[in-house]
Amino acid sequence: MNVFPSEAQIYDALEGWLRTILPDNVRVVEAQTNRAPPPPGPFVQMLIVTRRRYATNSHVQNADQTATVTQPVLMTIQLSVFREGAGDIASLISTLWRDGHATTYFSEHLPEITAVKTTDPRQNVWINASAQYVDGWNLDLTIDARISTTISSPSALDLHTAVIPADLLHVNKDNSHG
Repeated sequence: MNVFPSEAQIYDALEGWLRTILPDNVRVVEAQTNRAPPPPGPFVQMLIVTRRRYATNSHVQNADQTATVTQPVLMTIQLSVFREGAGDIASLISTLWRDGHATTYFSEHLPEITAVKTTDPRQNVWINASAQYVDGWNLDLTIDARISTTISSPSALDLHTAVIPADLLHVNKDNSHG
């Protein structure tokens, strides 16, 4: 079973949106990529940090004897911005996340997610391998994601019925039908 949209699809959509607003020299990467050195120049790391269900699943029966189950989730994605201009970049992201620009982008590229809110940018201390302070800022973006999966689901068409004439039924002494 697969889920849609997947983490990879959500990261791709968010990266796509960020690329529409960030200067060309700013790289966008997923956090937790092992053995990958930080990119040169300013960069933004993305990391999904929470998933919170906020309502009951929906369950839709499909014609092909499957059902689509959708879970509404508020997902928080931490963005960490590093190097020269990090504070300005974090402010730019925060400003445009709550703008129609983000809403329009996601409705056209991945309509299963919607921009909801953002935290205020906060400074983050990063000391590199050379023991030098590097400008860093974090902010959390919240999206409303409708995560779906399709499962097999028998339908009423699979039920078998039999007609038993009422005069053939009788009641046993222990009051059970037989």
